[in-house]
Amino acid sequence: MKNKCISLLFAFLVLPATLLACDLSSFTVNSVADLGGGYYEFNVTFCAGSGQNAYRYGADQNTYTWAIRVDNGAVVTSAPAFLTSPNTGSIYFSDTISYMGYHYLVYDYSSGGNGWWTCIDGGCGPVQSTCIDVTFTTYGMPNTILGGGAESAGIVIAGLGYGCNDEPDMIQHLLVPEAHAGNDTQVCPGGTVTLDAGASDGTPPYTYLWSTGATSSSISVAPAVSTTYSVTVTDGNGNTATDDVTVSIASTPTANAGADKQIYIGYGATCVSLNGSATGGTSPYTYAWSNGSTSAIPSVCPATSTTYTLTVTDANGCASTDAVEVAVENIVCGPGKVYVCHYGTTKCYKTNQVNSHLNHGDYLGTCDGMRLADVDEQPMLSAYPNPACNEVSLLFHLEEETAVTIEFYSMSGQLVARPLMNNLRESGDWLEVIALHDMEPGMYMVRLVSDAGDQYMTSLMISR
Repeated sequence: MKNKCISLLFAFLVLPATLLACDLSSFTVNSVADLGGGYYEFNVTFCAGSGQNAYRYGADQNTYTWAIRVDNGAVVTSAPAFLTSPNTGSIYFSDTISYMGYHYLVYDYSSGGNGWWTCIDGGCGPVQSTCIDVTFTTYGMPNTILGGGAESAGIVIAGLGYGCNDEPDMIQHLLVPEAHAGNDTQVCPGGTVTLDAGASDGTPPYTYLWSTGATSSSISVAPAVSTTYSVTVTDGNGNTATDDVTVSIASTPTANAGADKQIYIGYGATCVSLNGSATGGTSPYTYAWSNGSTSAIPSVCPATSTTYTLTVTDANGCASTDAVEVAVENIVCGPGKVYVCHYGTTKCYKTNQVNSHLNHGDYLGTCDGMRLADVDEQPMLSAYPNPACNEVSLLFHLEEETAVTIEFYSMSGQLVARPLMNNLRESGDWLEVIALHDMEPGMYMVRLVSDAGDQYMTSLMISR
């Protein structure tokens, strides 16, 4: 909305041309100045006509000859003590009265005798008028000022008419309306905003015309781009004023529900924290999750795989959404046991053995979703790489601490090497690197035995 602060009233006053009553009586507001402190100075011109009949008096003696009416609660505070007719020299003294809620400055003849304004003893001749400038001040600014220019019929206060024909036909409207389109605002992309126009000063009732063509004081708009809307206010006197308001498009925040989460039934925590956040838009943000939480980082404990949707709303009311999945997998494979993918093979381990497997690259759950036989029924010795050249890595798992022996046999069953014999090993996963430099190329069987009674075998191809 534009700034309309001013110090002089010339910027918002309508100073019309001379307003005529009958028989050349007229009234003109020449200028108005703001004196500060609520006081205003007016300069006006009065002209009193001599009447339609040259043998009638020109502004009858002993009558009100001049009158100024102000409204809007304003009062006349100072004016010339008297006015002297330029034609006849008759003196009219001022007085201020209140009549029916309005405040008046009036001039009447001082005493009896031949006191006329325009001519003497009715010898007026042709219709004429006699004019004089008057400067007066008011406390408070009136919306309208009415000048009573008298002529042969005098001035009719009782009927609220002035001049001839009992008609108040010399009203001047001083204040034009001030339009208010409201403060500049923002709207979210694709959103709607209501604009409320208003008016002050001037004379009610007011009518409104928006640049959109709407004629109501309030309108709803949904601009696709930043747009300026103007409203023109017209008051009861036909005076107009315009103001505008700009509706800009606010930036939308970006919601981030965080990375997907995993819960394993049978191992680890059954609850996880969701990591919601937001960027862009205008902070502060509010958070709303599909489970009803309003925390940015809520804790959830789903029994089955669940997708949670986060809606972030910024200070302008603009919103965006994002989703995160919490996958829930039941990996229980027996009392106190869970599935672990061990080097591409699904195994079933006691929970107290799982952490050591995870530390060397195994992961929870089945491999590719396929549940194979329990580890107790499977060989627990594997060789990598296979075929091998200069060395081979043997991987095995021990349920308890025991002495371990590793042997190589030819395909005919002959023992050809024993690289490890009765070496004590703790329970857990083991990787033994065996040098093959002294062994001939060919196919071998590798055997692992332990004092605990474990015996595992796997095949190995040695190539050069």
